[in-house]
Amino acid sequence: MGELMESVRPRLRAFLRQSVGSALRRHVSISDLEQEVLLGAQGLVDRLNEDARPSDLHALVLRHAHWAIGKAARSSREIRGESVLGASQLDPATPVPTMGDVTAADEFDRVQQVLEGMPEDLRVVVRLRQQDLTFEQIGASLGLGPDAARKRFLRAARLLRERLDS
Repeated sequence: MGELMESVRPRLRAFLRQSVGSALRRHVSISDLEQEVLLGAQGLVDRLNEDARPSDLHALVLRHAHWAIGKAARSSREIRGESVLGASQLDPATPVPTMGDVTAADEFDRVQQVLEGMPEDLRVVVRLRQQDLTFEQIGASLGLGPDAARKRFLRAARLLRERLDS
């Protein structure tokens, strides 16, 4: 079985290099994905018919690789708008992402931009909460009760999250 898996490895590696974008490479290495796919594929070989061709094994392994890439992408919450265009020419970044000054500032700017597009009543509640005001204080300044201020903030947070994720 080892020989069979080794025969698939070059094609699998090429598929992963082509399919995994630069953002995902910051969270998982190609070699880790390759190892996961090959280990999983060993259990899948039993599903093949006795008269299966090597191309059947290749197709099975590549389907499993596609699934593994999707799983890795879903487990990484920080990937938005992943593109694989030109990804094979890029050097993979460090496997552990860091949040430096530039990245934090970019994220802050993006949140502020999305906030500007939100309805005024929701935007005000978020801005007041950013100033560390309690819901009692927010409600008093807006002529609302604390529960209404909290509910409005939760609506704003939900909308903000939806818009940031899209």
